[in-house]
Formats: sequence, C-alpha cells, structure tokens
Amino acid sequence: MKPGILICLVLFVTTVAVYAPVRGHDFVEYDDGSYVYQNRIVLGGLSVAAIGDAFTSIETGANWHPLTVVAHTAVHQLFGLDAGLHHLVNVVIHALNCVLLFLLFRRMKGTLWPSAFLAFVFALHPLHVESVAWVSELKDVLSTLFFILAILAYLHYAERPGVGRYLVVAAAFGAGLLAKPMIVTLPFVLLLLDGWPLRRFGPGSSSETPLRRLVLEKLPLLALSLADSIATYLVQLSIGAVRTTDALPLAARLANSLVAYAVYLGKTLWPANLSVLYYHVGAPPVAQTVAAALLLVAISAYTVKKAADHPHLFVGWFFYLGTLVPVIGLVQVGQQSLADRYMYIPMIGLLIMVGWSVPQSWLATIGRRRILATAAIAIVIACASATALQLRHWRDTLTLFEQAARVDPNNPVAQNNVAWIYATHSDPRIRKPAEAVRRAELACRLTGYVDPSNIDTLAAAYAAEGHFDRAIETSESGIRRFRALERFAEADLAKEALASYRVGRALHLDP
Repeated sequence: MKPGILICLVLFVTTVAVYAPVRGHDFVEYDDGSYVYQNRIVLGGLSVAAIGDAFTSIETGANWHPLTVVAHTAVHQLFGLDAGLHHLVNVVIHALNCVLLFLLFRRMKGTLWPSAFLAFVFALHPLHVESVAWVSELKDVLSTLFFILAILAYLHYAERPGVGRYLVVAAAFGAGLLAKPMIVTLPFVLLLLDGWPLRRFGPGSSSETPLRRLVLEKLPLLALSLADSIATYLVQLSIGAVRTTDALPLAARLANSLVAYAVYLGKTLWPANLSVLYYHVGAPPVAQTVAAALLLVAISAYTVKKAADHPHLFVGWFFYLGTLVPVIGLVQVGQQSLADRYMYIPMIGLLIMVGWSVPQSWLATIGRRRILATAAIAIVIACASATALQLRHWRDTLTLFEQAARVDPNNPVAQNNVAWIYATHSDPRIRKPAEAVRRAELACRLTGYVDPSNIDTLAAAYAAEGHFDRAIETSESGIRRFRALERFAEADLAKEALASYRVGRALHLDP
C-alpha cells in the first residue's frame, strides 16, 4: 500500500477513534433544540417541501444556511433523535476534512510526512472540539468540507484553466456558503494561493497572467460572497441578532477584535481553559488592546518582509487574518467575544506557516529526522489527550456550562444555565435548589437585574427552595420586563410559571 493511502486511512481511523466517546453524548440545550430536536423542518422529514422550507425559512439560528438545515433533516430521517448518531455524523465529516486537508497540503508541494503531521494536528487539536462535538456545528464541518474541496478544485483549475473546471470551484464554494456563510473569504484565499504556491504572479512566477486578470477571475466568486453576506446580514438583522453600536460601540468592537486575534494564537499554542461561551463584557483593557495590536503589527510586518524568500509565512498569516474577518466581531452577533469554533478554518493558515518553516536540510540527516519525528509524535499525542479531556465537557448541558462557569465565574449565561438545571431537573441527584439560588442571584447581579431570562431562573430557583412568595414577586418582575421588551411569547411562558408558583404557595400554606 502506498504511504499516502496508508496515512489517509490511519488519519481517518484515528480521528474517529479519538472522538468516539461522543456516541454516548446527549444533545445540549444550547442551539441543538432550534437546530434539531425542536426544529419544525427537521422533524417533518426529508421532502421536496422541506428542502424548499430550508431555503425560505429563517427559523434556525442567526444565519441563513439552508444546506445545513437539509443535512440535519437527512440525518434525522436516518437516525431519528438518537443524539449519539447525530454526533457521529459530525465526527465522520471532520475526519473526511482531515484527509482532504492532508491531500491539499500534499498538492501544495509539501512533503509527505510534514503534511501528515499538519493534518494530524488539525484532526486532534482540542480547539476543534466545539466544532465537532456540538451537533449544532454540523454547519462548521460541512462548510469546511466544501471549502477544502473548492481549494482542491481551484488547484486543478490553475493547472489548466477552463470554464468546466471553474464551475466546479464555484459549485463547491456555493455549497459551502449554503452550509455556513463564514467561508465568504474564499476568493481572498485563492488570490493568496495564486501568489504561493501556484506562482501565478509575483516573484518566481511561472505565468505571465497579470494580477489584474487574476482579480477579475475571482469576480463571480466574489459575487457569490456578496450575495450570501447580504442574505445572512438581513436574516440576522430581522431576528434582532445583530447588536447595535449603541449596545456595543465600534471602538469596543475594534479593541475586542484585536485582542481576539491574539487570544486565538495563544489558544492554538496552549489550548487551556476552553469554554462554550466567552462572554462579551465590552472593550478589553487598554494595555491588553495595545499589546495585541503591537503583536499583530509585528507579525504582519515580519511576514511581509520575508514574503519573497518565505512566501508560506505571508500566505499562512494572511490566510489566518482574512478567514477570521467574518467572525471577528466587527459585526457583533450573539453574546460571545470569541469562540473556539471560529478557529476551525483559520487554523489552516497557522499550520501552513509551521509546515513549510522546517528547513529541508533538517530532513536530510537521520539524526535530525528522528528528533523531528519524536517531537511531532509527542505533539500529536498531546493534542489527542487534550481533546479526549475536552470532550468530557460536552457530555451534556450541565457539564458543558459547569465548565464554562469554572473558566469564567463572572459569565452570567453559564451561571444562569447551570442554575436553571439545578432548579428544575427532575433527578434529585442533580437538583440543588440552594446552589441554584446562589448562581441565579449571581447571574442577575452580573447583568444588573435587567435580563428577564435570569429573573425567570431566579424565580424558579426560589420556588425549588419552597420560597413561593419570593418566586411570585420575582416572576412578576420578569413578566413586566418581557412585556416592556415586546417579548410576548416569553411573557406568556413566564405567566404559566407564575401560576404554578401561586399553586405551589397555596399547597405550601394549606398542605
């Protein structure tokens, strides 16, 4: 068997084996409901009508991603609501992505074993656990599958340009956009690859194609990016997911973006204290912002300076910077300041920087090859071990948010979600009313008692403790806030809870 084929098989099997524990994981009550087990389209089964609904509905999440909705529907058609099998679909697609990435690195003129090392790091890096072990992130692994296929198709097109080959690139790109809009930067990535390794322009170019023509060549792909970006923004705007500049000023967004770029680098090198939600508290400290800006400028300047002799550094770095732009927070959607899942594609750029930085002379001697091989194996084992540990936090909703609360005790969403489970769970081994009250009160203090969902949780926690008068008073306050925000459906649910607290009080007073 050829070494390349053997590496593909081992890579696929190893990836699936490390992620195999997700077979026993449950759905998490954090988007999985709206994406799968409470989704009208998904539960209705796969049909022509369902596919049409997927393209016209904006019920699922804060993005327009019809292909992902269709994929969830197909998985449900096959496996029902068996959460473990939904998880395994993510794992299999991730393993395919890793194999394709290995093939991509090989096509980019990388040598066999360095390409394998980079693919194994991508496969087993703990920063990718969120994208793989979260059923809702099927969109992440699915869009990346088409992203890598589009690049491979483009490398084929660049060898001998033609309309048919270009249409394959466009089709793969279009499918990826329909899975998740984050890949809108693909035309920018392809232009980087035109410079290196394709050498279609710039120093050492083997082609006389002017840069202007290469840019024009990307215009149809840019049109797809623009159309998808507009559609996504309009969907996010229509459901109120986009935070206004009044709620989060532009200066705070810029500062957070700079710090996020630096934090992602740190988490790639040392992936500790990972969390499902890094709560956005506004502008980071000035010193932190300045330090991050200086770091980014220094690395950018260095890669530009070395672009002629070491083009992989320039391409890898700007691949990283560019592919993060859609999710870096300049357009703020959601409560996160950053997210592990956002590094699923951008990490490829950092791997490019590393993979081609080892001098060929180091591979020429047996002694150095052994040192490099030992270091590579140690890194891969360390990644696999860290991923196995991180997977445990994704077992269920309570475990996931307990970890988020440990990482950041001042995260009101994590504290609120843990409090809700402690207050309302039917299992007496999990139900902890006193701890629920403590965490719910902390969440309310952190948000200034203005978040109705936190108030709802606090009322439920008081009721779980048997303090029905306090639960009633708190719930009434929450209903008033829901109505003020014109969230009438949630107000009606709170009214139902209020009625139950009044019944509880009556039973408590007159057993």
